[in-house]
Amino acid sequence: MASQIDGFLMSSRGSGGAGGKNVTMAASKKKDPIDYRRLNIGSSFLRAAFDTLNEVCSNSSAATGRELLAHNHIPVAKMILVGFVNVGKKQRLETKKNANFGLPVVNWTNILSVCFASGDLELKRLCFELCVLHASHTSAKSLVDFFVAKMSMVVDAGAGGDGDFVVRREFAFGKDGVGKLLELAGLYSGDGSADSCITVAPSKVLEILQSVVYFVYFDGSVKDMIKLSEVFDSHLNGPNKAAGLPDSLVKLKTDILNLLCEAYLSLPESPDSLHQITVIRRLVHTIFISETPQTTALLLQHILNPEAWNSKHIWALFQILEFTDTQAPWILTSHITRLFVNKDHLVVRILQFLVSQQEFQFDARPVSCVSATLTYLRYSITSKPKTDPD
Repeated sequence: MASQIDGFLMSSRGSGGAGGKNVTMAASKKKDPIDYRRLNIGSSFLRAAFDTLNEVCSNSSAATGRELLAHNHIPVAKMILVGFVNVGKKQRLETKKNANFGLPVVNWTNILSVCFASGDLELKRLCFELCVLHASHTSAKSLVDFFVAKMSMVVDAGAGGDGDFVVRREFAFGKDGVGKLLELAGLYSGDGSADSCITVAPSKVLEILQSVVYFVYFDGSVKDMIKLSEVFDSHLNGPNKAAGLPDSLVKLKTDILNLLCEAYLSLPESPDSLHQITVIRRLVHTIFISETPQTTALLLQHILNPEAWNSKHIWALFQILEFTDTQAPWILTSHITRLFVNKDHLVVRILQFLVSQQEFQFDARPVSCVSATLTYLRYSITSKPKTDPD
């Protein structure tokens, strides 16, 4: 049955005004239509599926006296929501892009509120997935609002019950949470273009990211740190990293990088696992690909300052040296040249530092400074272009 609904929705994608009308309504910030009455009741499977789901949720609310889905209606709601979710998933596979083709605009507030308030975790996940797949600058405002509201509560275990917290945490720290938020902010384009479409106010995005970054890097698990650092690295250094961003997005990106600088400083001086090394390398790459006053201060006061060096900084230094030639902004290379003549001289200074520190000399652990040195040397050897013998 779910596959039939999925097929019906796919076949009705072309009808129902999913093109320019969506853009117009999103741009003018009009309220979402309450239903799909503009579609033909006799031939639109999209309207039939939505009306059925809306009716189930409305009847359940009326019967229970509150926004709560009746137990016997949960299988029906799941079946229909799966169809809506699968439309977005199939579109991603067909286009090989993380793009939204856009469902015709309609108000999802009642459906999402009632379904998410149920005690069924799978139904909660489907609600979140629906927003992740379909919320965009041309989508229904209710999808964006629901997604932003749940992301705002992502670190609050007491809001909405333990089930809500579990589901929010599943999505929050990866590409479907923070990654989607950066896309809606206009800092990342899911379709690979360099266009910036601001759907969520930068101030709101920063507010959410502040709570997420502080939660993850100061109190979270290493697994969450890796997931979050990877999504920042991929989304802040995507097509939209080029010059030409509006001032509001330049400021937002700078503020996010400042948060990541704080996150880097909060990490232990002596990493004790390869996972922590991964976090350090991802953060350093994200922070120093884009130059800001805060990242420059971090670079000069800690990363390039031998008096402050520790195991964390050694790993950071070698990561910087790996991408300096091809990806780093000119100012980063300029700082290295000014303080150390060139990269090779910096490497020699690091080696001198390691030899002078007795505790580093015989540490053969994978997280040691010796391992950091060997990792960089292997990279240097394998990355050099091969030359034909004379």
